[in-house]
Amino acid sequence: MTSEEGFESQVLGQEALPQYLEDQAQGLSRLSFRICSEGRWVQAPDNPADAELNATLARLRVVTYNVWFCEYRQKMRAAAIFRILEASEADVICLQEVTPKFLGWLRQEPFVQEHFALSDAVGTTLQGSKLAYGVLLLLRRSSLRGGELRLWHLPSRMNRSLLVADLPLAQARLRLATVHLESDSRASRIAQLRQILQHLEKGDVTVLAGDMNFADGAPEEVLLRQAEFRDCTEKSGCTMPRSDADGRPARLDRVLAASGAGAWHLVPTRVELLGTEPIDRGEAASMPASSPAAARRGSSPSSEATDPEMPALIPLLPGEPALSRGPSDHYGVLCDFELVQRKEHIPAGADPRRPTASQAQKARLDPL
Repeated sequence: MTSEEGFESQVLGQEALPQYLEDQAQGLSRLSFRICSEGRWVQAPDNPADAELNATLARLRVVTYNVWFCEYRQKMRAAAIFRILEASEADVICLQEVTPKFLGWLRQEPFVQEHFALSDAVGTTLQGSKLAYGVLLLLRRSSLRGGELRLWHLPSRMNRSLLVADLPLAQARLRLATVHLESDSRASRIAQLRQILQHLEKGDVTVLAGDMNFADGAPEEVLLRQAEFRDCTEKSGCTMPRSDADGRPARLDRVLAASGAGAWHLVPTRVELLGTEPIDRGEAASMPASSPAAARRGSSPSSEATDPEMPALIPLLPGEPALSRGPSDHYGVLCDFELVQRKEHIPAGADPRRPTASQAQKARLDPL
């Protein structure tokens, strides 16, 4: 542009911020699934055929498990959890309270290296200065592949985040998410859920699984129902034998689903609790503290430490039932779904519930 005085000038627009700076401003980290190749965990390759593979999925098995960060008998407990996860034959595994030590053991498991892609293989997403832990997502590579992986940081005093995988389907996307909501504040949980629902609202078919930290009848349930999320594990029974809040059994771990208005919807068909059996047969005379409130009840020494720095044990109160020495202070929750195509999207003569030939050949799931 030339002025009346003959000077040339140019109006420069504001340059767009680099993508990573925009992501940081939104509390977003973009990740990639990692797979084990020749003993190394590398980025999973993109493949145009991933959507076709995912579209052959007729049944989906989801497991969520809070594995308990506590160092009490940690390696023994982790080994028991690994056997449970392997036997579950899950397509999707959502884990909470994963520590760097637990992740290190997990990624060395042969069944994980052979069959699963991990959202994190080195612990970069595990947050906390005094205690680093977080959420982890595992996908069975023969069932689900590709897509985007994002970690949304939530308003929290406990470094809580929402981990979301968007996977391509034919005419739709499958959104898988896991979260560990705030433990000690309902106001924080509601604020977190409002943000979570914003991040998930565009999903065609969505599964949200994790430790929700609210019991039956809580206001958080109303918020999720209003967003048309169905609690698919409402019949599971308690998932934490003794909650940190009041020491009573509670149902804190859930698998929820929303189908939207796309070509597909999810039909829950089965729910099962995992890890309810003790990992040894001794009498459970005491349990470790898993919260500051429990620690105030007193402690007693033990000769049963199998890990260094084992925390003090909490003696049972008079009349309090003995607890089994399970692999975690939570139970895992397994939920089976059928992925069903809506009638208006079904090709002429096709059966929306019939597994494809490739699935029948896999024969991974028991008949429901």
